[in-house]
Amino acid sequence: MQAYQGLFYSNKELLNRICWANNGTLGPGNAIIFGGVKRDQAVWPGDMGVAFPSTFVSIEGFDGVKNALQAVYDRKNSDGSFQEAGPSLLRQMSETYHIRSMFSTYNYLLCTDDTSFLQENQAKYLKAMDYIYGKVDSRGSLNVTGTCLYRDPLTGADLATWTNDTTGLNTTYTARATSLQTVINTYCLRRLLQRV
Repeated sequence: MQAYQGLFYSNKELLNRICWANNGTLGPGNAIIFGGVKRDQAVWPGDMGVAFPSTFVSIEGFDGVKNALQAVYDRKNSDGSFQEAGPSLLRQMSETYHIRSMFSTYNYLLCTDDTSFLQENQAKYLKAMDYIYGKVDSRGSLNVTGTCLYRDPLTGADLATWTNDTTGLNTTYTARATSLQTVINTYCLRRLLQRV
């Protein structure tokens, strides 16, 4: 089943119906949020910004969010990058969705104080932070997603504080946020104001 990507088509209608019914029920054996409306039934970290609060309001719990995040962490690439979409699509190469995975991690921990989740995934989170900062260019910006990236070091600094980190991550991440803010103001905001 691990190789199955969730896509199936046969010229036999009964097989297609069985497959789609199976897609709707496959999962880790408990709650998980995914892009079911898209009919691909994959975990989409970029959608968690909406799915997270609506899941809490509708079912009053975070199990689905935790399990979706864990699916993302379990399938993190060796270079530290998160996949754009989790099982069953396993798409690659979206810095925006990578950043959204990190946002969702922070939001989940902020709302639940689930320290065991953080401890279990902390090394993967740190590698993910290193990955995305490895994409920052010589000006100190990340093309397209620079303003989204600004939130990552701020939330990363909070997570470092929550885990009583003694390696200086809080200082490192805060400095990155300050630097990125300067770059955004220099290259984006000032140019925008010059046009007005």
